[in-house]
Amino acid sequence: MSVGRRRLFLVALGCLVLTGAAAAHRAQVPFVSEVAGRTPERDDPAVVRKLLEREQQAAYARLKAASKLKRTRAAGCVPVPDFRGGTLLGPPAPRVRARIIGHQVEVLYRFRQLPTSAACRPAGVGVVVNSNKSTASSGSLVPSIGYYLLAGPVGRFTLDLPWYAAPPYDLQVDSSTLLGIRSTYVKQRLACPQAGCLDGYSPPLHSSPMPQPVLPLTGLNRAQLEASLRYVTSRERWPSARSVSCSSVRSCTVTQITPGFPNWPYRVRYRIAGQQLTGCWMGLNQGTVDKLPYRDAGRGPVELAGCRSWLSWG
Repeated sequence: MSVGRRRLFLVALGCLVLTGAAAAHRAQVPFVSEVAGRTPERDDPAVVRKLLEREQQAAYARLKAASKLKRTRAAGCVPVPDFRGGTLLGPPAPRVRARIIGHQVEVLYRFRQLPTSAACRPAGVGVVVNSNKSTASSGSLVPSIGYYLLAGPVGRFTLDLPWYAAPPYDLQVDSSTLLGIRSTYVKQRLACPQAGCLDGYSPPLHSSPMPQPVLPLTGLNRAQLEASLRYVTSRERWPSARSVSCSSVRSCTVTQITPGFPNWPYRVRYRIAGQQLTGCWMGLNQGTVDKLPYRDAGRGPVELAGCRSWLSWG
């Protein structure tokens, strides 16, 4: 990750790290959202700019407070490698379970114990899914990278297979504190489903079609799909999901609310397809149905993915 993106990630974590507990009760294992670095823009409505500026001020206050804390073993810090080949004290790494469900990867993480001190307590986890085999004529590879806000010691998320890539695929996960101190990496080779791994997404220029092959949905009905989609979107923010509904197992709608405009709901439609694993699905954003409260209001994730039955710790 570039230095600029890492800093933006940490500021976003500073803004959001205290909001996780409110939604953690919605499921035993929270589905955590990818951190999006939302910053004030000159053409944002005044109410949106004020909300974002307030969040940034609170974030920097937390970062400043954390910077004054000492990293000690008593604070829950553990030895981690530094860039000079030595070690320093930093956050613990999570335990990880992962599986390829089709076009996406499900990742389940758990920390044995989260340090009580912000000096060493992980605020988020970063993940990379990579491949050394390109399917692009140029030979380029686009790893799948995500940064996710912790909602407590356990959580799960989904992300794409790397674009323009072919199996085998490798997973790498680490944690980061508010100050950017990173844990050791957890690395593993991802096993393919019984039918074999799919290639990563390879969209043509200026187009974002459903990833090929488009798989049929199996193993869940419309009500089960709605329940899974509700769980997957339960922690989205900027905008957040007020409700979900599926007219069929091929099309669902998420009603969104963006901060600053609580009385202006708008719907985002998703086309639904299946995954390789029975009971798993993916959704591709087809755009908004209703007028947005302002031009740059969030339109929801481009892709969503989920399952009726998830990985567990047993």
